[in-house]
Amino acid sequence: MKVVLIYSRREGLKMYSVQQLQACDFILKRIIYDHTSPLFEKKLKLVIEFKGTFWYGDFVDFDGRRVSQDKIAEDGEVFPLKYSIPGNEELPLMNKLWSYYANVAMPANRSDFWTNPFTQIKSLPLLFDRLVAILNTSTEDEPVSVLFPYLFNAKSVDKKIELPFINLENEVINLVSIIEITE
Repeated sequence: MKVVLIYSRREGLKMYSVQQLQACDFILKRIIYDHTSPLFEKKLKLVIEFKGTFWYGDFVDFDGRRVSQDKIAEDGEVFPLKYSIPGNEELPLMNKLWSYYANVAMPANRSDFWTNPFTQIKSLPLLFDRLVAILNTSTEDEPVSVLFPYLFNAKSVDKKIELPFINLENEVINLVSIIEITE
C-alpha cells in the first residue's frame, strides 16, 4: 500500500471538534462518490494529529447515499440506523455544512459561464483548502451529533498502530491533511 501525505498547515491553526470533522468527512466522501469529480473513486482520507501521532480513518460510515451507524433497540436487537443528508434533523451540523457546500457547488445566482469548482479540483492541497473553508463556517457551539464520536478504522500514518476506533469525545483535533491511499 502506498500512502501519499500532503502536509498542510495554515496560519492561525484552528482546532476542530469530532462533529465538525464528521461533517467534513461526509462532504469529502460525497465528493469522491460524485462521478463528475476528478477525484471520483479515489480512496481519500482526512489526516488528524492527535496526542502527537498522525492518524487517518473514517469519521462517518457512508454507503454512497447515507451515513449509517449501528444502534441497539430496546429489545436488544442490533440494527443499522441510516441518516440522509440533507434533511435529517438529528445531524444539524452536517446538514448546515452540506448546505454551504451545495451553495458553493450549485449557487442559485450562477452565470451561464459558471462551473462547479468541485468538478474541477484535482489537487489535494486545493481540496483541503476548500474543505477547511467550508469547515470554518461552523462554530464550536454547534449541536452535538447523534453519531459516535469516533475515528473508525484508525491507522497511524507511520503504520505502527492500527485500531478499530479512537474515542475523540470532548477533544479538539488538529486537521492537518488529506491523503490518498493506493494499494
